Amino acid sequence: MSIARAVKKKLDEYLDGRAYCYIMHLNYNTRTDEDRRMHWTYGKDHRLIGLDRFDVNTDWNCKSDIEKAKFRSQFPQWYSQFEMFCNEMTRNDLIIAMAGYDLFLGFGTVNQDGYNYDPKLKVDRTFFDHTRQMDWVMALDYDRRIRLSEPLKGFNRTLLKIDPNHKYWKILANVEV
Repeated sequence: MSIARAVKKKLDEYLDGRAYCYIMHLNYNTRTDEDRRMHWTYGKDHRLIGLDRFDVNTDWNCKSDIEKAKFRSQFPQWYSQFEMFCNEMTRNDLIIAMAGYDLFLGFGTVNQDGYNYDPKLKVDRTFFDHTRQMDWVMALDYDRRIRLSEPLKGFNRTLLKIDPNHKYWKILANVEV
C-alpha cells in the first residue's frame, strides 16, 4: 500500500515569472476580529476581494474628474488604492490576502476585467461595496491563517502593488502553500 504525501509548495512557484502582484489587507486595523472573520469567510465563499472607505459611497468610475481630483488632494493614498483596485487590476493578476502584517489568509487571481460596485453589501455590513471576482488558489479558513516567518513591517495600506525587487516579495515567496 502506498502512502500519499502532500507536497509542500512555496508561494514562490506562483510568483515566479510575474512582474508584480498585489497584497491586500483584510480590514486593516479597523474592525474586530469577528468582523474580520465574517468578511474573510464571505469573500472566500463568494470568491471576492473588496475595498471600502466610509466616504466613497458610489461607483468609483462614475465619479467626475473634479470629484476624483478633490479626493486625490485630500486622501492621496486612498485615491491610489481605489485607482489600483478599480482600474489597474486586470484578469489573472495575483492577489495575496493578509490579516495584518503577519497572517497569510490565501491567494488567487482576479478572474474578471473591471470591478463591481454593490452598495447593498456595505449597507448590510456583509462585505465591502467595491468588489472583484477571484479564483482562489488557496483560501484558508480564518482560524488556519499562516503566520509569516517575518512580518511585513510598514505594510500600512489596504492595497499595495509589489514587484520582485520589493522587500515583501522574498518574505511572501517563502510561504508554504
